[in-house]
Amino acid sequence: MSCYQNIATYYDRLMESGYYDHNQLAERARSAMGGRTSVLELGVGTGQMAKALLALDPDYDFCGIDFSAAMLEIARKRFSDRIPLVECDIANMDLDREFEVALSSGGTWVIVQSGNELLLGTHLFDYEKDLQGLQKTAAHLVSGGIVMLSVHPPHTSRTLDLALVA
Repeated sequence: MSCYQNIATYYDRLMESGYYDHNQLAERARSAMGGRTSVLELGVGTGQMAKALLALDPDYDFCGIDFSAAMLEIARKRFSDRIPLVECDIANMDLDREFEVALSSGGTWVIVQSGNELLLGTHLFDYEKDLQGLQKTAAHLVSGGIVMLSVHPPHTSRTLDLALVA
């Protein structure tokens, strides 16, 4: 079972609270994507980044993957059938199509900036899975396609007001 199964609702509330500024991340991603419009989000989670990107341009050809059924359940409620959301392990991903952009904004991979160091953060927890995931990601990119990883500072303790669940 995914370690994210039992925290999906809490995670979504945390992301809604402003833990990350998804609107700013989406603006930066859109700028870096140039005219590319087909996007595969690696580790879509509950769909916060997808929501922000699609608010900027609802015509993106968007697909999100995640290995957590609970996270995807929340994302599906958020999007209905508007975008494909696929439960899969990135190391075994086979979507039978290619994309211009593979995006991970704290999902599968993230760059952690700690002082002058840039570190690769991963949610796969296994070197071989990371390699397989990168190979599968490359296989899902068109020629000239790009992989985009967001850059975040290390996680820190802070206080955020989270909306109560009804």
